[in-house]
Order: sequence, then structure tokens, then C-alpha cells
Amino acid sequence: MDFTLDGVRQYVRTKLGEPSMDVELADTQLDLCVEDALRLYNQFHSMPEVQTTGVAEVSDEVVIDAPSKEIKGVLWVDYIRPENLQQVINDLNFILYRMVYPYRKFGVWHEMRSFFEMHRKTRGSEPDWVYDRQTRKLLVNAWSGPISLAIIWGKEVTLADIDERKSEHRQMFLDGVTANAMILLARIRGKFGGIPAPGGIISLDSAELRAEGQTNLAAYKTSLLKTTPPLPIIQW
Repeated sequence: MDFTLDGVRQYVRTKLGEPSMDVELADTQLDLCVEDALRLYNQFHSMPEVQTTGVAEVSDEVVIDAPSKEIKGVLWVDYIRPENLQQVINDLNFILYRMVYPYRKFGVWHEMRSFFEMHRKTRGSEPDWVYDRQTRKLLVNAWSGPISLAIIWGKEVTLADIDERKSEHRQMFLDGVTANAMILLARIRGKFGGIPAPGGIISLDSAELRAEGQTNLAAYKTSLLKTTPPLPIIQW
């Protein structure tokens, strides 16, 4: 399907019975269902945006403004290590293997270990930071001197972003929109006891539609929770 607003509207209408039966929902009402499903999606997922920045002076608190209005929080902040240090860290990850099959002199291993421990003492394993939601500012402790930071901001997910994700996420979102539409349609049909017809009164399916919509909406929330990526620190 065409994963646009028009495409999502048509998908929902088809799932609810068109063209065999009328679906009493206007485009504006379906758009509201999309917005509600997207808002719920953003409670569990976000779009990462990477930013690198340098801090030139020693400071107890470096203030970094959020790069855009779409930013809703911070996923991660870390130091950018020089390439030579990163290589040392990579080497240490394989230290046990290389101790079994040694080919470097003892002095090289001792130098690598000393350099790594010195970095940990001067920089720490992680920078101290906090994100202020009211001012939309990231506060980072830079007491150890000039540093370079890597920041991963969390952006609001849009309909276009979901289109770029796995089919599992696209279907999950469509199910959420459809569930919202079912509940809204049930509220509309529930205002009428039935429709007069030559053979009697035709009862509407508002009760069944509402119950199914609520069940599907709960399943949507559960799916979002299960697919939430495991990130170390999130501050919204």
C-alpha cells in the first residue's frame, strides 16, 4: 500500500468494510486516529539524531540547545575518543585471546593498560549529563577539560519515518490506527438504536465494534512495549 496519509485512510476504510458497506468517518476523523496512534507510538519509540560538538574550556556545566523543535529527549551522551585510543580499547577487548596467542612484547601490553587506566581517571567512563525538558537544553559536566561529545537526540517519529521501518512496525501502526477508528466509529453508531427497514429494525454493531477496537488498541500498546529498543539512558 501507499504509506501516506491518504493510503492509511483507505486502508482503514477497507478494513472496516468499504466498499461493501459505508464507513461513517470523515477524513478529519481518520486523521485524528492517525495522530493518536502516532502519539502512542512516540511514547515508546523515537528517531535517533546524532550530533557531535566540542567543548573548548573546563566547565562544571556545558549548555547545549536541542537542535530542533522535533527533539523530545536525549538517548545517549558520550565522549568521542581519538582513533588511537579507540584502537587500544579494541585491542583490550581481545586481550584474553591475545594472551593465549601472544605476539607482542610485555612492555607494549603494559603501555596500553596504563594509557587506558589514565583515560578512565581523567575522562571517566561516561560524562555526567541531564536534559531539561522545560528549557530544551542538555547540561553536560566538562570539569575534566576540553572534550568532544557525541550526542544522540530522540526525535518525534513521523508517518514518513514509520514507512522506512520494518514491515512489522508498519503493520503494528496500521493496526493501532484501525483500532482507534473502530472505537470512534462505535461511538458514532452507538447514538442510534437501529435503522428502520421494511422487515423491522436493523441493529448496529456498535457494542461489538467498541469491544474489538479496545482489545486491538490494548494489543497495539503491548506490541509497542515489546518492540521498544533497549537503550541505556533515556531522558524525556
